Amino acid sequence: MGQRCLRFWRGCCHHLVEEARSARLVATGPAEFRPLGWQVLMRHSFARRVNLVSSPVANFDRLAPHYYWLECLLAGRMLQRCRTAFLDQARTARSALIVGEGNGRFLRELLKVNREAVVVCVDESTTMLNLARQRVRGFDPDRVRFVQADVLAESQWGGSPPATFDLVATHFFLDCFRPDQLRDLVAAIAARTCAEATWLLADFQVPKTGLRKRRAQLILWLAYAFFRIVTRLPAHRLTAPDSFLEANGFKLAERRLYEAGLLHSDL
Repeated sequence: MGQRCLRFWRGCCHHLVEEARSARLVATGPAEFRPLGWQVLMRHSFARRVNLVSSPVANFDRLAPHYYWLECLLAGRMLQRCRTAFLDQARTARSALIVGEGNGRFLRELLKVNREAVVVCVDESTTMLNLARQRVRGFDPDRVRFVQADVLAESQWGGSPPATFDLVATHFFLDCFRPDQLRDLVAAIAARTCAEATWLLADFQVPKTGLRKRRAQLILWLAYAFFRIVTRLPAHRLTAPDSFLEANGFKLAERRLYEAGLLHSDL
């Protein structure tokens, strides 16, 4: 793992230099009760529309063709293991909302285990959505609707939010946003779920103490520096979504930790 991370960040640094040159940037310094997800505990009234203030969002179009091998260099199959940790909980879903899916690796596994669910896949990146389409080629195209939208602009999602989704998945996505953006995004997604909905989530975290904490802080500092330059990521640091999920009626049923607590999968 150490050698893999070293090769990854060496490649990232090289990519940063090239990005800086092409953009003529001036360097300023070093820069289960039931497994994974969040289970609905209570339901507030979301009859009112959630209005999101449009804010800058990351653009992964340039990075999309390289995302798969960058992920493999960083963590091998560990991120995919996190995405699919609670896949069994999705077998009976009827209507799924996947936000920030990226290149479709979770979507493909979902379609394999669930032959009936209709899926809406929302992503800001056109290139990522095209990769996701290619990855699920061979499955019934009527089962998946791909939506290219600024996820912070709810109006782009298409009409007022019907509370119909019984499954939500946001894997390695919520870490892209500032606290104010994350609060509104979680509320907007929650407004589209039914009372029995399950929220599957995989992401990074910082352990509370010790060397594991220092290691996670260093890795995340490097990651955020890289993604802010390459994709214009709005977040400067990791914000845990737990309090926002709880405020919208979701309760953590189980959390699995990986890579010395750096990664987690939630149900």
